Amino acid sequence: AEANGLGVRYFIDRVLDDRGSATYSHEMTHLLDRTVLFNNLGRRDGTGAEFYARGMFENSYTPESDTYLNLNFVYDHSDKDGFYNKKPDRFQSPEDLKTYMQRSFDVLYTLDYLEAEASKDMSPQDKIKYFKKIIPVGTKGSRTWVDYRNAAVKPSHMSEEIQSLSLEEANQLSDIDSLIAHHILVNRYIIAGFRDRGLIEANGYYTIDMFDTIYGVSQNDSGMSGDISFRKQAFELMAALGYYEGFVPYVSNQYKQAAEAEGRPLSDTYIFSKILKGKTYADFKKDQIKERVAKLGQLKPVTIQHEGQEIALTSQKVNDLMKKAVQ
Repeated sequence: AEANGLGVRYFIDRVLDDRGSATYSHEMTHLLDRTVLFNNLGRRDGTGAEFYARGMFENSYTPESDTYLNLNFVYDHSDKDGFYNKKPDRFQSPEDLKTYMQRSFDVLYTLDYLEAEASKDMSPQDKIKYFKKIIPVGTKGSRTWVDYRNAAVKPSHMSEEIQSLSLEEANQLSDIDSLIAHHILVNRYIIAGFRDRGLIEANGYYTIDMFDTIYGVSQNDSGMSGDISFRKQAFELMAALGYYEGFVPYVSNQYKQAAEAEGRPLSDTYIFSKILKGKTYADFKKDQIKERVAKLGQLKPVTIQHEGQEIALTSQKVNDLMKKAVQ
């Protein structure tokens, strides 16, 4: 299918089945991401059409098995098991969306912390096998540049690359803060297809799996960051601050005119100075995780069915299961 600026045209997918509806959500994102979705503020300078569809607003094609960050704005899945909201009407207000995402990250940040704790006593050699790093590199791929009237303003956008760790780098990984500081993610994260390392070109079809932990953050002083960090941080900001308070300012051109008036490009750093009250993104993420860690002892027991067995989950049980999984 394609979005041509006026509507959506289908070539292969059938509009009335699940795949067709998911495709519709992808193409409608292209039609609405300059206006309705972003409060008429436009796509952020340095992005492209695919920054917002796949991995952000496009509905999952297989919601019973997919585990990437996603929101269900299309289907009634009341009769199915999955990791997403059952029905679109779960969200009646921006506050509903913030609450849902906040509670999702209550779980995800807790698991991220427990995984970091379970892996911190590994040997450096084992950490090389368990982790890798995602680092900013010069921009590659397709971007939509938004002109600045002030010719002195020169944005510089970044792409990303996933690389293996050196022994020296592995030796520096001691706790979750060090994982954040050194741009670490777990080795099981897949970029696309079977590719788990290499360049992440701009404007690609990427998703952020909820359980393939990305500890690292990205903050570009002169433009925007790469596709993976952009998507992950957009969802984190939605959870912490809200759709219009955190998500939209980060993914749109909301602060472009203000930045240009100060002789600066619209950058991660400029946006974070407006919405994070002076914190760097790394400090913001560390604080988010600390909030969850402080409440670990308050986790209420939950009983689940897993592989035909009934399991009572307490905070200690979850911790034990994480240690077993990491080992």
